[in-house]
Amino acid sequence: MRFQQAIIILLIFLTACSKGEFFDIGSRQEAVSPDNIVTSDTGEPKVSAQQAFQLAEDSVKQQNYHEALNYYREVERLYPGSSYATDARLKGAWAQYKLGKFSDAIMTLEQFVIRHPNSEQLPYAYWLIGLCYYERMPNPQRDQRYTLEAMKYFRTVMDRWPNTEYAKDARVKRDILVDQLAAKEMDIGRQYLKKQNYTAGINRFQYVVENFDTSSHTPEALYRQVEAYTALGVTDEALRVAQVLGHNYPGSKWYSYAYKIINNETINEKKLFSNPLKKNK
Repeated sequence: MRFQQAIIILLIFLTACSKGEFFDIGSRQEAVSPDNIVTSDTGEPKVSAQQAFQLAEDSVKQQNYHEALNYYREVERLYPGSSYATDARLKGAWAQYKLGKFSDAIMTLEQFVIRHPNSEQLPYAYWLIGLCYYERMPNPQRDQRYTLEAMKYFRTVMDRWPNTEYAKDARVKRDILVDQLAAKEMDIGRQYLKKQNYTAGINRFQYVVENFDTSSHTPEALYRQVEAYTALGVTDEALRVAQVLGHNYPGSKWYSYAYKIINNETINEKKLFSNPLKKNK
């Protein structure tokens, strides 16, 4: 009988442990969660600032960002004057980012920048704001406000903290943003060509060449100018731009197309992303 009682007691203990419960000497206490981090009777925290912050960090490791965010918020609320509260604000913004709450994360980070203008964590804060805008970058056919905002914050990181890991990542993403902005201008320029508004199209393509010369769209931008100048009958300018295209991108298919236009040859229009203008024979 005593042996059976011992087995029952042991089973009860193991069941309690499996539920995440832990025991103090002589008393039983439930595991702390963001909802019960404060005792109901005295209003005092059950854990220290360090312990609460660690609970949030553990939740991040488990990719439970919602729970982590709640813990970080409790650290800020219960220990507002501690260093953990400052770190919790930044880490909370990361949790918001991971949850896709980009606007909330941006607001949190902007408040951090205002309150801590001399913080060593400013490079991270600016980089993360840029990342929140970067994640919302739309396709080239839509408004590029978020793309421009991401560019602004990444440039700030590169200019003010050029030797940080955040600047290194910002440079990589900057190139992608440049390509996106160039793609937007190219889309508008192509629309102008379809409407036979050649001058407006030339201006858009020239803007790409002058402002996004490192983008993958530059060779096409030069070709489209050749196309438009030819349609306008301005053959000298068409030839000049074709020469620039050939000098800088001699192996590009866009130079091949431009060469055929200049030499009054037939272009296989099915190979182009959008049909070029019909040339005058």
